[in-house]
Amino acid sequence: QSIMKIRLPLLLVGHVIHKSHCQPLQTAMLNTTADFRTNVCDLNSKYIRGDITLRDGLKGTTINPVFGDWGSGFFIRDRETGKIEGLLVEMMDILADRAGFTWRDSYGTYGTPPEGKDWSDVALWSANSYDVVVDYFYRT
Repeated sequence: QSIMKIRLPLLLVGHVIHKSHCQPLQTAMLNTTADFRTNVCDLNSKYIRGDITLRDGLKGTTINPVFGDWGSGFFIRDRETGKIEGLLVEMMDILADRAGFTWRDSYGTYGTPPEGKDWSDVALWSANSYDVVVDYFYRT
């Protein structure tokens, strides 16, 4: 499966200029060959040695989150412009601002489970393919 990359113009949102919907890291849902997780072993070693504080552990890093784009209302993507917004997007922006990491050029999305699969499959796949799953799952 190939990775689809979309490039769109810069947007001004709040006080931060960013590419609000550029280059999503996208693959076919439940594709287990794609791995967008960031290797943070070096950062962990620096923390253990005392070279960086926990507060600065992600500073300068790119995090690759995945959002559920299935109509929850917490993640909203305009199908025409690609602009993303919603509570989960705002939360990631706040975390990124505080921790000093970036994510808006490197996120993925998923929809509802395909036939024959369930939300457990989606949760497991997304957690094993991306750094952060920015959604919620009910225990079933």
